[in-house]
Amino acid sequence: MKQQIRKWWIFFANLGVDANLPKNEIIKVQFLNQICVAANLVTIFSNLILIFIFPIYNILSGSIAFTYTSTTLFLNYKKKYLIARHFHIILTLACQMLWVILMGARAQVEMTLFIVPVLVIFFFEKRKTIVTYFLLTILVFGICEYLQTIYIEPIIVVGNIVLTNVSLYAMVAFFVMIAMRYFRDGMMKAQAQSNQLMQQLQTKNEDLNLFTTTASHDMKEPLRMISSFGNLLERKYKKELKGDGMEYLAFIQGATSRMETLLNDLLSYSKAGIETHAPEEVDLNKIVKKVKNSLHLKIEDTNAIIESDHLPTLQLHPTAIYQVFQNLISNGLKYQPLLINSANELTHQAQINITVKKESANYLFSIQDNGIGIPTSKLPHVFDIFNRAHTQTEYEGTGVGLAICKKIVEGYGGKIWVESVEGKGASFFFTLPNNVI
Repeated sequence: MKQQIRKWWIFFANLGVDANLPKNEIIKVQFLNQICVAANLVTIFSNLILIFIFPIYNILSGSIAFTYTSTTLFLNYKKKYLIARHFHIILTLACQMLWVILMGARAQVEMTLFIVPVLVIFFFEKRKTIVTYFLLTILVFGICEYLQTIYIEPIIVVGNIVLTNVSLYAMVAFFVMIAMRYFRDGMMKAQAQSNQLMQQLQTKNEDLNLFTTTASHDMKEPLRMISSFGNLLERKYKKELKGDGMEYLAFIQGATSRMETLLNDLLSYSKAGIETHAPEEVDLNKIVKKVKNSLHLKIEDTNAIIESDHLPTLQLHPTAIYQVFQNLISNGLKYQPLLINSANELTHQAQINITVKKESANYLFSIQDNGIGIPTSKLPHVFDIFNRAHTQTEYEGTGVGLAICKKIVEGYGGKIWVESVEGKGASFFFTLPNNVI
């Protein structure tokens, strides 16, 4: 129920929002949509409660309020953003006068009318527009006061100066508008600085990405050359290169292969979390199935059993989340004890369990294995790049996979950690935002 309400709230907040609009314009459209939706909800519930006390007034006023806020939503939906803002402000003022006509002295419009200057400052940039609405609001307030009391009695007398409700409202509203103007200008300045910094950061990331890609490509060329000549030497001079010669050649080819793997992993790490397109609906059950298909040979070799809960569908990037599951599951398959009987058969069966738990704001995922576990001394650094809990001769790898997982998960605002007892397997946990579809 809570998720459904949140889904509808986001839907109405983004009604008519054009992704190509400037960020501050998108915020204004979303804010006006939220005001209208909230006003409609308040109108509906208040009418249900008070309809028996003031039936005619509540039916009439509720219908008018619901109609003009819904019309504002419709104008935003049609991308008539400026018309929607003017319409909403003018109708707000008109409705205050209508409430006074309907209710007389019972209508308390003062606090409501203070909202108008705040909205005007938020929605409009031009000084002329702001001043016009400011004077119009004071005029409406004066008319409402007159309609309520017919005669506005002075409430404060300072010497020969008489301050009425209208003059007090004008002064307070003026200072409210000045304060809001400074606040808005400060926010806009901060937003501009933030946008500039984000642009600079994006440019630097693009430059770094280009450098990494270029450097990786340029470094692979000599490695390919070494590998090619190594294979050529093996084919042509295999008979001459006996004993130590073949062993040295195997060292060269092995080191070349590991270096190429390391370069590929570095390239993957540099690109992890950098997405050029918007997230989309991703069924994590399909992601796990895809990972299992890609690792089917390793699964057969380890005689592994992989079990999984039913996983949710979330707004993610398919390639990125695939990397997370692929790295964690492949690690669970890789770091298994090699126990073989006299018949040269595996006596240990790898088992991996994937579970998910729904929390208030996140989904908590866990990937548990029954492998060799991680030494306690290595746990604090297990997600550091190039960190390895075991030597290359024991288990192959570059120490980049878990660093990629951390970068991707934290890029979504989640957390990742591990719990393990050496010799009893490892449990990797990570959270993802609860933006379920």
